[in-house]
Amino acid sequence: MQLADSLEFDGPARALARARAYLEPPARKRSIWPVLGAAAAFAASAMLFAVAAIMAPPMTLTHIPASETSAEAVSAAPVGDPGLAGAVK
Repeated sequence: MQLADSLEFDGPARALARARAYLEPPARKRSIWPVLGAAAAFAASAMLFAVAAIMAPPMTLTHIPASETSAEAVSAAPVGDPGLAGAVK
């Protein structure tokens, strides 16, 4: 039995490829932590927006009668409001 048979030598090209594979740096494993951090931040922001939507006052879907908007809106306006400055006397 020859030495080449005992080592299962398939030829110089295969041996050279095996040697190059051993010399390559090992593949770097990717970390899962950045992905988990982004998912946690997204979940936290989604929960905060949901809480804000639930706690926000409901929108007024009915129209305010014209009689309430004339005198009461002008009298309730702040004195320094530039939009109604001419109306308040």
